[in-house]
Amino acid sequence: MANYSSLLSLRFGFLVLFSTCLALSSAHQLYPTKCSFDKLTALEPTKRVESEGGFTDYWDSNNHQFHCVGVSALRYSIKPKGLLLPHYVNAPRLQYVLQGTGILETVIPGCPETFREQGPHGDQHQKIHAAREGDVIVVPTGSAQWIYNNGETDMVIFSVIDSANENNQLDLKFRKFFLGGKPQEEEDGEGGNMFSGLGLKTVAESLDIDRGIAGKVQGLDDGRGSIIIVEDELETLSPAVEEERGKGNGLDETVCTLRLVHQLAESVDADKYNPRAGYLTALNTPNLPVLQYVQLGVDLGVLYKNAVMAPHYNLNCHAVIYGTKGRGWIEVVGENGRRVFEGEVKEGQILIVPQNFVVAKKEAGGSDEEFGWVAVKTSDNPMISPLAGKLSLLRAMPLPVLRHLFRLTAEEANKLKKRGELTLFSPGPAHHTQI
Repeated sequence: MANYSSLLSLRFGFLVLFSTCLALSSAHQLYPTKCSFDKLTALEPTKRVESEGGFTDYWDSNNHQFHCVGVSALRYSIKPKGLLLPHYVNAPRLQYVLQGTGILETVIPGCPETFREQGPHGDQHQKIHAAREGDVIVVPTGSAQWIYNNGETDMVIFSVIDSANENNQLDLKFRKFFLGGKPQEEEDGEGGNMFSGLGLKTVAESLDIDRGIAGKVQGLDDGRGSIIIVEDELETLSPAVEEERGKGNGLDETVCTLRLVHQLAESVDADKYNPRAGYLTALNTPNLPVLQYVQLGVDLGVLYKNAVMAPHYNLNCHAVIYGTKGRGWIEVVGENGRRVFEGEVKEGQILIVPQNFVVAKKEAGGSDEEFGWVAVKTSDNPMISPLAGKLSLLRAMPLPVLRHLFRLTAEEANKLKKRGELTLFSPGPAHHTQI
């Protein structure tokens, strides 16, 4: 009997171990088994999809740089009176408004319709947000979003999708699910919305409508694309007044009430500022609690003429750097001291910097230009570690260690600790005052 119990326990233990290994194996299928970052490149969009009301530029998600860090990127250009059709995707998104103004709604499943528009029908819906240049827009996984350009110029939005996020249980492919129209964004020209894939009778019965209306919902003969022109404008819709919130801990708030739009470009609370070099502003969970749900963060940086940002690495995330203005000279170094990128990154280009790779930036315009960028990071509380400046690793090491490490004299080793600027360095001779 004892032998039987031991055998049963052994078999049970094996089954538990096998199931655990199988589960781990399945989870790991989301990530590439081997990635090489021997050479990085500044990336341009590879595909443009035209629509009636604008176009969408896509970066190649199959490019090994995107694939290995598990993100995708696109850029919308929406004409005045253009409406980006409601859709959801299989992963969280972080968007940055590069140009223009508009209104949008992010429909979060399970949240109530707490806003009522005036009019004969008293339509109820979730909160409508105003958005303008410099805004960051957060879209949780599976939340449907539409965007309408109510301005007089094109509205341009850069978007990063974190398909390796733990909220996505599919593969690393970025998938869009439209709720209306007939978007034709696939290579074969085929497209449709979620209702067009259902039977006509099913749509009619589910929405309690006649088949004529159901056919319009399916949109099988709609050729306007994923961005349409609204002839009569959306004049009845108005954004709700955004309540001012302090820095919360997220414990007394739910995703239904959290702010989803945050103005970053005009922030007066730059995390790092040097009047001779530029500024860097970070957006993370403490100042935008909803980021905890999407596990993403963002930095906005500007370097003045010939200024330098200290070589540094990201401790806990990858960085997707998008040039917003001017030109920057960037160097990236991987493991074993291998330089994997050295060159310019211009406005409209993306450079991906993997976790722990060292990156250094310098304004490279050669005139009175500035180099600006926005960096989406795969952590809601991203952290960097500089290799130079007052907060650097070298500054924290004892002088005898530095002497022997670099074969320096005591005087030479002491010079490594003299730079008093924090992260953004002035051009020209070193300034030793703390800024």
